[in-house]
Amino acid sequence: FFFQAEDGIRDHCVTGVQTCALPIWLERLEDLEALELEELKRSTLLRPLLLPGNREDPRDQARWQQRSRGQGTLPAGAAGVLEAQVLAERWSSLQDSLAALGEAWQEPLAWGGWQLAPLWRGDTIVVVQPGRSKPAGRMDLWLHLQLAAAAAAQSGRSPTQGVLIARTGNQLVAELRLQAPEPEAARDELQRLAALQEDWRDACWPVPPRSGWAWCERERDHPGEGFTEARKAWEGDEQSKGECQEDVMVVCFGAEWRAVDLIDGAFGERAQSLYGPLLNAEIRPPRRGKGA
Repeated sequence: FFFQAEDGIRDHCVTGVQTCALPIWLERLEDLEALELEELKRSTLLRPLLLPGNREDPRDQARWQQRSRGQGTLPAGAAGVLEAQVLAERWSSLQDSLAALGEAWQEPLAWGGWQLAPLWRGDTIVVVQPGRSKPAGRMDLWLHLQLAAAAAAQSGRSPTQGVLIARTGNQLVAELRLQAPEPEAARDELQRLAALQEDWRDACWPVPPRSGWAWCERERDHPGEGFTEARKAWEGDEQSKGECQEDVMVVCFGAEWRAVDLIDGAFGERAQSLYGPLLNAEIRPPRRGKGA
């Protein structure tokens, strides 16, 4: 897109190339389309494939291009090919992760006022998040696991664990494993959660989800350091946006709340009530020794 001076406007201060290149470059910038999809859009494209009854299995790039043709869901040209490859890789890794857990099975379950249709793979309850693991997905797995255990007599199946599959890099893999409770303990937990729901009915959020999770997880692993991690999640840093900037958190807690004002004694109690039992049930890989 560089022209000679004879083809453009001459100027006594700059060369012909400089004079002509700038407006042409700016015009090209305005016409550029997105070269890659945002992560939210990628998750949105994967999510319909997770619905019950889906028969599609697009494990290669060509299938993704074919199913997106005429819909404008992928960038044009080579960028679209690369995005199709990304989506195919994620879908393939998800199918591999699910297959490793066992045969699929699903039916509605109910106990008390709770009704869900958990996804089983073998004796494992599975929840899939096409994006990164978040507190909502972790709590979703916790609820599905409690209900499956509480209704074991009804279903004739007892879960041994719960697994959350979420994105790590460009793969969808098991991000969280939870030990299944005994049926009586599961019923007690569902009753406890129902009581919390009633107690917090008038609250927008009992605690900000990311900040509350950060506090609980850090306190479990390093007692006394929960505030530091929760403040980082709430206020953000150079690498990540703070939870306080999310629109729903601004509505619930206000735009001016600092971590020191938000994270008081009651914050820790509420966060522990919500996430503590889940974190205590996490199946964690054995830690390697220094010589390993």
